[in-house]
Amino acid sequence: MGFPIKGSIGLEVGAGFKLAIYRKSLFQPYSVVIFILYYFERSTARNRNKRKALNMNLRERISLDLKNALRGRRIIDLSVLRMLQSAIRNREIEKKKGDAGLTDEEVIEVVTSEIKKRKEAIEGYMKGQRQDLVDKEKAELEVLMNYMPSQMGEAEIRKEAKKAIEEAGAKIPQDMGRVMKILMPRMKGKADGALVNRIVKEELEKMLNS
Repeated sequence: MGFPIKGSIGLEVGAGFKLAIYRKSLFQPYSVVIFILYYFERSTARNRNKRKALNMNLRERISLDLKNALRGRRIIDLSVLRMLQSAIRNREIEKKKGDAGLTDEEVIEVVTSEIKKRKEAIEGYMKGQRQDLVDKEKAELEVLMNYMPSQMGEAEIRKEAKKAIEEAGAKIPQDMGRVMKILMPRMKGKADGALVNRIVKEELEKMLNS
């Protein structure tokens, strides 16, 4: 940030402080006038906002990100977050949440639903060879993924699938329903349902062929 003093030279003096050395004239030696511009309150406010962001629930974070997208004129983010907020409000009305709002887990369910829509749209547009629309949906998908928990890798999913198969006592592919009933609540928001389904099917087929 610039200094309001013409001809001043800004020097950083540590967190919260800036030093301005004012040059009185180009033809005279430096006449040093030290202006300590104390930005402690501003620095404290920034830190307070960071702490607040860490304590935000997911709905509040989405609301804040929407405001930032509006300020930054990030068109795709703005469009996606507005649609997401609308979907969250609709779910709150559906669940009769009132002022309580959705929990983080319930917000993740809404985000997951929106992600599913984008993936289905991408698949459809790819079949129709509409790369422009594929790129748009992928950009929207990327925004939505910011609100999902860390996604499990295939190796982790396979490990959990084997545990669920053992717990369900499953032996053949026809037992898949029992396995998924145990496994899916554990995978909620952490893995793509289609991927989980494929891995469980593969593991059950291995058992059948062993």
